[in-house]
Amino acid sequence: MKTHNTTFFPALKPVALKRPVKASPNWLNVARNLLPTFVILALAEALTRYSGSGYSVIVITLLSVMLYTTLRYGTAIGVTSAVLVVLFNFHVVAVNMGSELFSMQTLEGGGVVATVFPVLALIIGRLKSRNDSLLRGAEEARILAEESAQQLLFMAESMPQKIFTNLPNGKSVYMNAQWSEYTGVSKKAIRDWGTVVHPHDMKENMRVWKESLETGAPFQFEHRLRRADGAYVWHLTRAQPLRDKKGKIILWVGSSTDIEDVRRARKLEADAVRLMKQRAELMELNKAKDEFISLASHQLRTPATSVKQYVNMALDGYAGKINPKLREFLEKANTSNERQLSVINDLLQVAQVDAGKVVLRKEPIDIDDMVASIVHDQRTIFADRSQTVNYMRKNKKTLLNADATKLRMVIENIIDNASKYSHENTSITITVARYRGQVRVAVNDEGVGIDKADAEKIFEKFMRLENPLSTVVGGNGLGLYWVRRVVELHGGTITAAPNKQRGTTFTIALPAGSK
Repeated sequence: MKTHNTTFFPALKPVALKRPVKASPNWLNVARNLLPTFVILALAEALTRYSGSGYSVIVITLLSVMLYTTLRYGTAIGVTSAVLVVLFNFHVVAVNMGSELFSMQTLEGGGVVATVFPVLALIIGRLKSRNDSLLRGAEEARILAEESAQQLLFMAESMPQKIFTNLPNGKSVYMNAQWSEYTGVSKKAIRDWGTVVHPHDMKENMRVWKESLETGAPFQFEHRLRRADGAYVWHLTRAQPLRDKKGKIILWVGSSTDIEDVRRARKLEADAVRLMKQRAELMELNKAKDEFISLASHQLRTPATSVKQYVNMALDGYAGKINPKLREFLEKANTSNERQLSVINDLLQVAQVDAGKVVLRKEPIDIDDMVASIVHDQRTIFADRSQTVNYMRKNKKTLLNADATKLRMVIENIIDNASKYSHENTSITITVARYRGQVRVAVNDEGVGIDKADAEKIFEKFMRLENPLSTVVGGNGLGLYWVRRVVELHGGTITAAPNKQRGTTFTIALPAGSK
């Protein structure tokens, strides 16, 4: 890509003819075209009668007439003129010999002219016709070449791609308007690849381009081209060699196409494949982890249960009377073992729900009765924390189909969390309501609350949010994760939202049953 001109295909540039081609006359113009012949013959007649010129002069004159008409008007007029010349020749011979026009003596005297002139006129006429045909063909080829060049130029200027042509040595000869529009500079200002190609792509670009020029192999390269605003956009540039009949390269024709979106799509596809692979690997790891947790929990639960039994037996005096100090130690051991069993049970529950091994035993239940029973059973806990629970039963019966045991554990978990993460002398409000085909259980507390950004995170596995009571309460971050999974198995949802002033509201929404 060096200097430029506006010729699209210089190898196809037509050559103009020096003079226009005239069409052969038709027979309606025969009389008009023969007029010069009659004039010259009349002059020859006068020359014969009054000047006494020799016969050779007359023959040369007649030959000139015949040649002129043949070359000027073609075979038909030329042969006709030759016939007239022959007749006039007989007339001249008859005058010179003093014989009749068609006497034997006259015919013998003018026989050479009578034989040669028509044949000569026919040959010359044929040659002229052939020459006219060649000239017409050349003119038609020139016009066709001009039209083809104009069509190719129009196509190149109309295409959205950036079109260019180069000579066999790589010198640029044409660039369409899209180059100027894209780069913001004139075509003449784009001297070579270095003007538009990104510096980081330039070295490899020139290596591939030079290789194509030397070997004649098609050029193809992806590189960044500078836009008018200075930004570089990825393009795919291709160039094919145009060869003559002998296989010699006479021109390179190429185009540059914007592939920024294509490359972005490629990257997204590659990222998607990579993420899918990572996801599959993580799922395998998660599966292995769940299997390990399930196995480990089962193995840990058995000895922990045995420890619980033996400690309780010791506390109950089955091993004899124990002193106060030993009782204190045993009670601490029992409390620690209870916490360990709680963690083991949580791990087992999560492992089962993740493995899809949880089977719901659904039956019609009254959710109002269930909530009232839970509040009654936990009243001692609320009293110990100086907390008030407000549950005003509004419905006689609110039915839904659910696994009673697991749904009770879900609601107990939510109410217990509301109590644990609330300070003393606060209240917890529980409501049950029907709404658009759903039964909604809402637990509203006045506790430490959560940020709006953490409303989803709180249900993730092993997630514990930092707050003023998190170190006091403790936990393993599995409770709310298990709660959400069980609610989802019931076809419902659970959400957490911060209250306007303080505290949090947890809302469980489940499909309603019959009234």
